Amino acid sequence: MPNDVKAIVSAVALIVAVGSVLVLTRVFATDRAVVPIETGWAKSFRTEGHDGRSPIAASDAAIFVATDTTLEPNDGHRSDVELISYDASGRELWSVVFGSASIDDAESVVATETAEYVIAREGHDGALLARFDTDGHELWRTEFPIPGAISGPPLDLSVTGNSIYVSGASERTDGNFVRAFDNDGNDLWEVRVPSYAWTVTSDATGVYVASVATSWSGQRITKWDPSGTELWSKDIAPPADGAIADLVTGGDALFAVGQTQGELFVTRLDADGDAVWTRRIGDATASIGMQATADATGVYVAAFAADESGRARPFVEKFGPDGDVVWTRRSDASAAGEASIGVAALDRTPFVHWEVGAHDIPQNVDWTAYVDQLIDDGGA
Repeated sequence: MPNDVKAIVSAVALIVAVGSVLVLTRVFATDRAVVPIETGWAKSFRTEGHDGRSPIAASDAAIFVATDTTLEPNDGHRSDVELISYDASGRELWSVVFGSASIDDAESVVATETAEYVIAREGHDGALLARFDTDGHELWRTEFPIPGAISGPPLDLSVTGNSIYVSGASERTDGNFVRAFDNDGNDLWEVRVPSYAWTVTSDATGVYVASVATSWSGQRITKWDPSGTELWSKDIAPPADGAIADLVTGGDALFAVGQTQGELFVTRLDADGDAVWTRRIGDATASIGMQATADATGVYVAAFAADESGRARPFVEKFGPDGDVVWTRRSDASAAGEASIGVAALDRTPFVHWEVGAHDIPQNVDWTAYVDQLIDDGGA
């Protein structure tokens, strides 16, 4: 990509380390070049809707999307989960529908070189975790209850090596959790989190969870080692409307993305959970939903920003390991009402999965899912 399309971030750190407490301060405005989102290929299809996220993952020259699919009324429940695989050129390789005897909502998908993993919400108080091989054959599944589960913070999933980590939230003070499984679906350990467990990520050194207080007045990032022993926990004191939306790892870096004072931010954290740098994301003042992915070349953030008319416009921004803005792309498409977005990267090419819902009649939402390959970032 030409140098004039790249911009060096002029913002100072948003998060200032004060002992073990990270204080979020206001993000300064940043000038950057923005180019329209161009797609190498695009797919669209009807879906039952989303539960806060649009799961997408990439590995070994393939893209994997998890969504909800409507079943016939006599099946006894509203939806199952559909896992779809595309190659890098957008050709559908296979799809599989799976679920339980309850209402199942796709929450997160993770792809490795040998398997795909999907976590789904099962009804109102359960979870379904399944593993598939690279041809879409189900290898195993495990179901477990979540007493007092809530529909706000979604279930989240992360896989590193032979360990699978799931986080979830409950209305019960003892119901928020991080749970570890092996590659055969056997329970390894479980720890309780004192507040809503919002998102989970992992690397070879352990598992990280961002949790939000029930009063929504603060957050915490906690790290456990692969055996479930807590290594550190950092309190975060954002403004009243501050929140972390996603945690991701890439290379040797840990990134947190979220919103504070109506602005979107990305922060790189060190091995001890302290801020290395923080940057403002785009020029948005609000976000309906956001997610991130990372690799050795940086972090990709996808979000919906509300324009002046209140409609949601998707954009993707990439930051390098040192916080430089590599590129920013904004879509001319927009959507009213509910929306969610996810992002994955394959060989430095980003792919987005976004879902939008429009009310065709009162209390009925007509959902459409989109899967887009964005233009290659020029190897940056």
